[in-house]
Amino acid sequence: MTDQVTDFCSEEIKPLKQANPDLPATTNFMEYFYDYDYWKLAPALDFISWDSYPMWHNEKDETTLACYTAMYHDLMRTLKQGKPFVLMESTPSATNWQPTSKLKKPGMHILSSLQAVAHGADAVQYFQWAQEPGFGREVSWRSSRSCGSS
Repeated sequence: MTDQVTDFCSEEIKPLKQANPDLPATTNFMEYFYDYDYWKLAPALDFISWDSYPMWHNEKDETTLACYTAMYHDLMRTLKQGKPFVLMESTPSATNWQPTSKLKKPGMHILSSLQAVAHGADAVQYFQWAQEPGFGREVSWRSSRSCGSS
């Protein structure tokens, strides 16, 4: 499956690079998805990005979850030989698709974001700021289209 996904990504990137060779290309990685060899897919991309949604506050002691999340940040950094990665998806609040989605306690969001930066993230980004009608569509541009407008 890795070869198929790598070929697909490479073919999707080709027309973008033809239009603008300086345009960086990536795709979302997840916690280790065992059907893909991330180290074989990584060379097809300009930088690594991944989605991280730790389920904070579900256990009394969150040390294990903090270490697990740190390990995944480190794993993503290894895919480009120590180069920074981008935390493509995280949430400042709760998700609606995990078994338990508790709101983050005060200070937890900044702590979680700084953990990513401390482990090599160049950016911490969010998906999606607020739930919209019909949530679950892969492309939900209406809710983010005007974020940069003023």
